[in-house]
Amino acid sequence: MFQLNNDIVKRYKKLIYSIIKEYCNEYNKEDLYQAGLLGLIKASKTYDKEKSNAKFSSFAYKSILGEVLKYLREDRNIRISRDIISDYKKIYKTKEYIYQTYGKNISNKELSKIINIDEKRINEVLLYNQETRSLDNEISSNSTLKDIIPFKDKSIDYIDLKDAFKDLTNEEKELILERYYYNKSQTEIAKEKNISQVKVYRLERKTLDKMKDKIA
Repeated sequence: MFQLNNDIVKRYKKLIYSIIKEYCNEYNKEDLYQAGLLGLIKASKTYDKEKSNAKFSSFAYKSILGEVLKYLREDRNIRISRDIISDYKKIYKTKEYIYQTYGKNISNKELSKIINIDEKRINEVLLYNQETRSLDNEISSNSTLKDIIPFKDKSIDYIDLKDAFKDLTNEEKELILERYYYNKSQTEIAKEKNISQVKVYRLERKTLDKMKDKIA
């Protein structure tokens, strides 16, 4: 098991970029790097020098590549334009309001007159939404997005979460992964980073508030 720190990240930064260069473009380069960084983190947690016949660099390569390919597969499911997301939220909220107020479901034809969106467009948006990723879909063998991000509002869109996470600094992203992906306590993180538990607590609250503000 490797102790992941800034030196390790700097040492294998070139490896991550060498892997993602075949798959990235001007739009997803940073996202792919973060996926690769997650792979490096996972490799550092599972590598056992005594049991593994491979060097850490070879072990990390497979883990990084696996996370990058996984991201590419999942990203295809959520690559939906912002206008479609906006329209879907409007459709969903209106349908929900009508049901709660009048106790009935509304047809897409009736809905189109209320929100001034063409019925064909409504059908298209709903069809696209079927391909989006639910908060309940697993991102690992035992974790979901809603498990990782401890927000009470489960109506938050996965893409909102993704965008909020994307805007975090590397330090903030690492903290969220450590706390909610690897289920580490603030005390454990503080000990590993040689800082106080209070500092970890403050950074975690600041990071979660930052994400909530971005989503809001």
